[in-house]
Amino acid sequence: MRKEEDRTGCPANSYEMSYSRREEYDSEIKGYVKEILLLCSKYNIPVFMTFAVADTGKGTEYVTEMLSSTSEGVSLRDDHLVKHAMVTAGFEVTPKKESPVLEEEMEVL
Repeated sequence: MRKEEDRTGCPANSYEMSYSRREEYDSEIKGYVKEILLLCSKYNIPVFMTFAVADTGKGTEYVTEMLSSTSEGVSLRDDHLVKHAMVTAGFEVTPKKESPVLEEEMEVL
């Protein structure tokens, strides 16, 4: 690989407008994902993985794998995994709303 190319062989700093790596995912990555899922399940480790395997310029195809805290019998105080899953299901992300500061709580200078 030449220095001016990235690891895919594309010129550095160039981005494909559409791509498909579905075959590469299926043939080279999917097996490792299954191994990770099996190990995580063996040790009851919740996990969430998402892979962008294709993009047409009009839409992106994702492969998502998850072992939830519930399925693994684990209680998480702040379960980010379920939040990630909700985003993949189409839920919109909104920032936490801060509590309003009341006038009587403000310090007088």
